[in-house]
Amino acid sequence: VGIHPHGIYPVAGILAYAGSSPLLKRHPWLRIRPCAASIVFKVPLIREYMIWTGHLDASKRTMSKHMAKGVDDVGLVVGGEQEALLTRNGEETIVLEGRTGFVSLALQHGYHLVPTYAFGQNDLYTVNQSLFAGLRGMLQRKFKVSIPIFWGAYGSNLPHPVKLTLAIGNPIIVPKPPPPPADKKAPKWEPDPDLVAKVHAEYVAEVKALFERHKAAAGYADRELKVVAA
Repeated sequence: VGIHPHGIYPVAGILAYAGSSPLLKRHPWLRIRPCAASIVFKVPLIREYMIWTGHLDASKRTMSKHMAKGVDDVGLVVGGEQEALLTRNGEETIVLEGRTGFVSLALQHGYHLVPTYAFGQNDLYTVNQSLFAGLRGMLQRKFKVSIPIFWGAYGSNLPHPVKLTLAIGNPIIVPKPPPPPADKKAPKWEPDPDLVAKVHAEYVAEVKALFERHKAAAGYADRELKVVAA
């Protein structure tokens, strides 16, 4: 499950994977494991919270190892920390062009891709884009950590009272991968780059279509979705 956009906190992801979410109430057989940036698992207390709530490290190694078991679905905020720094009130920008790693993993393990879009996510907090922008951008590029400057209701860390609407797109069906080789020392199967590019293009197209289909009903008819490169 691809979750867009990241926002300051990807709060809308809760609508997809929390036990009391409307999605899981309607489809109780779903088992979605959310993923989080590797850096948060190095921060005391936050690490414990992530483990307690069932989050996976979003690194390729950890996700591939988990997906190989095929026991449940995975929820990933595709834009990551780079997208968090691009959060602007009143705008809808996602980092998706050039991000094909999640598609490769899906093809390797036979996971279909389901995009979602959370309307209201970028307006939960008031965001300051200019203060220390250069320094924060450098930290993101070098250490893969996002340090947005923001505040919520009454200047606190609590979000503004903004309605969140999670729209769920049509699944992108991926072909079944070949069976793993009998020889455990043999190299793992890698999907053809042309196939990765094709499936990625289908996914991007569905995200755009999903946004257009639901933006008016969600109360954001005047907004346009901007898809940028990583």
